[in-house]
Amino acid sequence: MASCDTIDKQKSYLRILKSELSGNKDVFTRVYKYTFTIAKTADQRAVPLEMATVYWELLFSSPLSAVQWSSPNTPWLTWWTEFLNTSWKKSVNKDMWNETLKFAQLSLEDETMGFWNEESSWPSVIDDFVEFVKKEKRGDTGEQPMDEDYY
Repeated sequence: MASCDTIDKQKSYLRILKSELSGNKDVFTRVYKYTFTIAKTADQRAVPLEMATVYWELLFSSPLSAVQWSSPNTPWLTWWTEFLNTSWKKSVNKDMWNETLKFAQLSLEDETMGFWNEESSWPSVIDDFVEFVKKEKRGDTGEQPMDEDYY
């Protein structure tokens, strides 16, 4: 990173960053992770849920975003926000913040969420979100078909 010791250098750096943001997932990830730092107050270890959802909306739906957390088949960000506002209600710690980005990227690559399993080390809120998507949005009852022997 160049030295940004003047307003003009800072403006120039931000223009470069803005131009790279939509096409460079590494730059997006740096901005995303830094957002947690600026979203929380200095004396807090977490971001209030209401503020986190505003930042997620901005980060995951902006035309400048390298990670658009929605697809033609699945409105992931809408579902995530709906789930959090109805079922979570807690603040967002750094682990949840970072794992949400990881989950967003993986869910865009695999909309069936085949990457997720109960033994994974996802935060419990993401485990609960997966169940919410399966049951509430995709109608999965969780019941396994019975194996029957026919003679």
